[in-house]
Amino acid sequence: MVFEIFKRKKAVEKPEIKLPEAPLPKTEKMPEIENIAAKVDLLLAQLDRLRIQYDTLSTRISEIERMLKEIYDMAKAT
Repeated sequence: MVFEIFKRKKAVEKPEIKLPEAPLPKTEKMPEIENIAAKVDLLLAQLDRLRIQYDTLSTRISEIERMLKEIYDMAKAT
């Protein structure tokens, strides 16, 4: 018939096409970076602690030198 082209066509099921799964991007580098950052922070904290100890020892040595000079001057005066 002439009007067959206007009839609704039956739905044709399309076969599902499964694509292969893409490999997930490697996120192993992120933990390594965080690990390195943690180690750097630890090293910086240790350096700060050593700097404080150095300043403390330097101050003590300066005081001891001053005291020794005073003792030497007193011994020399007598």
